[in-house]
Amino acid sequence: MGWGKTLAAGIGGFLIGGPLGAAAAASAVAAYDKHKENEEIRESTNREAGRKEDSHKQIKESHDRRLKAQKEREEAEKSEFSALEQQQKDDARRASERVAQAALQRDQLMIACLAVGMAAGTVDGDLSADESGELHDLLNSLRGDEEFSQTVQAKIEEYEKNPPTFMKAKKEVDKVQNADLRFFRKLIVCIIRSDNETSLEEVDFLEKWDHFYPETCK
Repeated sequence: MGWGKTLAAGIGGFLIGGPLGAAAAASAVAAYDKHKENEEIRESTNREAGRKEDSHKQIKESHDRRLKAQKEREEAEKSEFSALEQQQKDDARRASERVAQAALQRDQLMIACLAVGMAAGTVDGDLSADESGELHDLLNSLRGDEEFSQTVQAKIEEYEKNPPTFMKAKKEVDKVQNADLRFFRKLIVCIIRSDNETSLEEVDFLEKWDHFYPETCK
């Protein structure tokens, strides 16, 4: 018997003597036992509730960690997709710019050829049929199967009405990028020789070219 029971029994027997006191003592011991049992049940219930609370807390923390990790993965994937999408847009834009730039350079090459050819062909008068044929054959070879752009077509019409001078043709040549300028000298020689006659004006034209572009004589 623990000290709690002993104390309960002693108090009961001391206060009430005789058989009644014994019964009271027994009742006090039983009440004490019931009280202890209830306390143990409460403690057990509290411990179980604590374990459940800890378990629920751990489950919630684990769930929160998984949600956080999933959200981080989704954000990373979203960022990667956004970066890839932007890269594709940038690549498409650069490709479009390259195509547009190539078209502009081709148009400028054609305009320069037209200007040099018209200037060389008309330096001693009107453009002859042979000179015109040589020039148009060249332009057609440059354009391939495509139609002349509006820019080139406008220059053709402009130069047919008002042929360019040497210096005006030179300005167009200087706008050409990444081209072998020896090509233009060959064009001048071809235009001059196309009608089997070489005038002083044509010789002077070729000399001017060689003066400004001596590297094309090599």
